[in-house]
Amino acid sequence: MKRAIILLAVASLAALAACSKDETVTSSEVLDTGLEATPRVTTSDEKTVLEYESWIEVDRITTRAPKQYTVTLRNEFSAQSIVTWDSSFNFYPLEQTLLLDPVTHPQDHWSKGNDITLWENHLYVTFDGGFMFPLLFQSAVYDDGVTQQELPYHAIESVSLGNYNSSDLGTEKQDDGILYEGKKRTYSMNITCGGKVYTSRLDYIIWVPVTTD
Repeated sequence: MKRAIILLAVASLAALAACSKDETVTSSEVLDTGLEATPRVTTSDEKTVLEYESWIEVDRITTRAPKQYTVTLRNEFSAQSIVTWDSSFNFYPLEQTLLLDPVTHPQDHWSKGNDITLWENHLYVTFDGGFMFPLLFQSAVYDDGVTQQELPYHAIESVSLGNYNSSDLGTEKQDDGILYEGKKRTYSMNITCGGKVYTSRLDYIIWVPVTTD
């Protein structure tokens, strides 16, 4: 019987200042939108984080002047781990099969009583063998009750795996009391976002019971 566990490393996301809605809008029009072309990138062994500014300029009848909203959006590509227990070191070929539609969740402290709602999105990637994991990106929507428009953001366009390095993990006694031998393949995971390629990591580990003759 083959068992599989997928470990998902997801860090919390922080949003910057929201704009308070203190007036009733009777008429509004979007004049322009834009975003920072080159995100600020922070990398570590565990994740790659992109942060960039996105903005929208709105002409509102209540203010008689254009009003610009700016938010900081964040993409986060965490290192992923696939861990399986098997009777042999039978590594599946990890060929990407599908990018699923994003699952979105509003950030509550942005969505109550403000003109900007920040969304946290999970874009799931599936591979042969039934393995699946999420990539995180943020988006934002302007809505003053009259005009609604999504702000521009750096979308995830594709995901691919590069070459891998193999390593032996030695032997280890698991929770079931059985001694296992482990092997690992560490892949570079290439994520294309906003026309640029960013790199994270995928560890594929198999544990096999140690048998004695």
